[in-house]
Order: sequence, then structure tokens, then C-alpha cells
Amino acid sequence: MTRMNYMSPDEFLSDTAMPDLIHDMFWFPDDSYFIFCEANKGIGETLSRSLRSSGIEFELSQRCFYPHPNPGYKNDFVQILPGEANYEWQKEASAKTDYSRHTLNLATWKRKELDIAYTTESVVNASKSPSPVVLARPGMFGFSIDLIALYKKWKNRKKPNEQG
Repeated sequence: MTRMNYMSPDEFLSDTAMPDLIHDMFWFPDDSYFIFCEANKGIGETLSRSLRSSGIEFELSQRCFYPHPNPGYKNDFVQILPGEANYEWQKEASAKTDYSRHTLNLATWKRKELDIAYTTESVVNASKSPSPVVLARPGMFGFSIDLIALYKKWKNRKKPNEQG
């Protein structure tokens, strides 16, 4: 299921906004991410630079978006093209400030960088954890015994007269 995630430039003021967005874009690649900003202002040079350096690509995809007139639809926009406001609510909405929608995508280099980082982290964590002696995998009786792990546990066991 694809989710549509709508954001405004103001949401990137916190220190955790960019890492959270990158995390979501990596782990949920089927979702769509958009920034809506006033058409006459644009994203802004600071945010644009920050997005690019963080590995997020963006492109202006469409214009003529307006905030939804229903107050229950926070951060929701409707596209009303010029001359196509047929209903009263569309005329009311199109009288407000015009917004443009920018589509966000995780850059290929960033996706590869994160993939390597997460893979390396999982391999390091797996190598630090002790190997179990009894494994729940197919064997003669439904489980098997890792003889190497058993030997290491036996070799490193504490003897009853040892303190510690």
C-alpha cells in the first residue's frame, strides 16, 4: 500500500526532521513524499541545499495546489487548474494562496550508502552475539546441535570452585 506523505518547509526546522525523513524514505520506498510550498516563494535555498547534501532529490512536479477548504484536512491540498473551479468550495479554495508540489526521492547513492551501513551493522551485531548451541533448524529430530558452539561453551564454562 502506497502512502502519500505531505510536508511543508516549516517541518524541516527541527534537527530530527531530515534524518527521520531519510529513514522513512529508505525503509518505505513505495511511499510518495511531497513538499508543498507557496508558489511565489519556492523551497528556499537553505532547505534546497540541505536536501541535496542529505541525499534527497526533488523536482517541481505540479502547480495550482490550494489548501483544502475543509479545516479537518490539515496538510492536504487540492489541485484546481485555472478556469476549472466549477463548485463553490473550489472557488473558495482557489481564492487563497497558490502552492506548488515538489516530489522527493532518495538519491541512488544515498540508498546504497544506507544499505551498506545497515548491512554492516547487522553483520557486526550478529558476530558479537554468542552462537546458540541448540538450533531450531531442520535436523534428524527437528533440531540440531552446533558442536563448535558447544565446545566453546564447554571450554569457557566456570568451574564450581572458581569465584567471579
